[in-house]
Amino acid sequence: MSAEEQSRELTRSIRREVGKLSEQWNNLIDRSDNWKHRLDEYMTVSSLYNMHLYVFIYHRM
Repeated sequence: MSAEEQSRELTRSIRREVGKLSEQWNNLIDRSDNWKHRLDEYMTVSSLYNMHLYVFIYHRM
């Protein structure tokens, strides 16, 4: 295999790996966004719970 053919094969190989890494990176971003959404929902529920608990305790005094 000539140096030029080796260079082309290396370039193709690098492009394949970059494509795989790009896909993995996008999957990681998607999973991170899903976790953020779930945490935001949890924080909303938690805040509402704390607010209701505070109102309940405050009114009992």
